[in-house]
Amino acid sequence: MDSSQPSGDQNISAENGGMVFNQQSGVQFNQVSNFGPGAVSEMDTESCYRYGRLKISSGEFADGQHYLLVAAESGHVGAMWDLYMYYLASRQTSQARAMMFLAAQSGHVLACHHAASSLMHLRPNEAIDWWKKAHELGDGNAAKYLAEFHLERGRLGRTPYLEGSTVDKTEELTEAIYWYEKFLKSVNSEALQYVTQRNELSEARKLLSREEKKAEKRQDRLERKSKDKRWL
Repeated sequence: MDSSQPSGDQNISAENGGMVFNQQSGVQFNQVSNFGPGAVSEMDTESCYRYGRLKISSGEFADGQHYLLVAAESGHVGAMWDLYMYYLASRQTSQARAMMFLAAQSGHVLACHHAASSLMHLRPNEAIDWWKKAHELGDGNAAKYLAEFHLERGRLGRTPYLEGSTVDKTEELTEAIYWYEKFLKSVNSEALQYVTQRNELSEARKLLSREEKKAEKRQDRLERKSKDKRWL
């Protein structure tokens, strides 16, 4: 989803010297000289976003941040993402994190992936939810990340790097197979090549079969013990 694309009667920025042509009024004006701090209320959301990006790119970070914030507060997802990247680059960690989640909640696919990656070793179920959201938004690659994450948990019986965590291997491997198959259906031939070369779908199926056989043996032992007790 590209929220930076203009729609309807909005201001369109040209590459030559910061000129803008307003589709509605037909007026052409200089973006830099005509937009001062007092003009923000007169600008539409897209114009705020574009002007903020222009300011950031020209090194006027305070003004750029201000205009991007105005656009973000009006629901512009591209502005949220740009602010996240700006805060990240300037090492404003808490602001970056807040803006990342705001962009993800607002439907920015890449922000969903960043949110998932930031949580996968801390709050894994929330990470899974963010990857699922990215998949719902039409990103087929999210299925690959879900499959790989569930497979790793199925291998280990826990979440990687999260001490004290335990998971049901059978459930995790079943989920891994489900998402690998989703990935193969939703993407192109490169997906098939990727999964085939890494052999992970085959591995997940073998591990699941092994876990199911273990479960059957455990059930048989329990049933035999129960019968033996009845004969005592």
